[in-house]
Amino acid sequence: MNILFCMIPLMAVAWGLIFWLIGLLFLTALIVFFFLVQKQDKEKRLEFLKTRKYEFGVLIAQNGPVSGETFPVVRSGLTIGREPTTCDVVLAGTNVSREHARIFLMGDRPVLADLHSKNGTFVNGEFVIQHELKDGDEILLGQKTPIAFTYKIQ
Repeated sequence: MNILFCMIPLMAVAWGLIFWLIGLLFLTALIVFFFLVQKQDKEKRLEFLKTRKYEFGVLIAQNGPVSGETFPVVRSGLTIGREPTTCDVVLAGTNVSREHARIFLMGDRPVLADLHSKNGTFVNGEFVIQHELKDGDEILLGQKTPIAFTYKIQ
């Protein structure tokens, strides 16, 4: 009888440990699932953006890590910078800010806005904080080794 009373606390500790491990496994699975879904959603969104026709024009990269690529300007806007989780155009390893600039629509007009970047945003050689884009505008991000884009209306 005395041995039985000694085993009850040990069994309670064992069951507690089992429930704690199950909770930890569940939490780990939930976190992994969240990151996989988020990555797939971004890939699907980028694929969708590349296959659509756009009435608001495109941004064509002239140099840098995305040289030659075309990025459509959509109604929801286009963010440019180094941060892969928040930017539509990711310029890794450059002197641009995490979130350097954004193109958004004001009515039906595309507008480029500098997002308080450290190295500045330039349109046709002029420093800008906000600028309404026109066909053929050349956009430079940064000063030392600027990344160049051309805005074109399709």
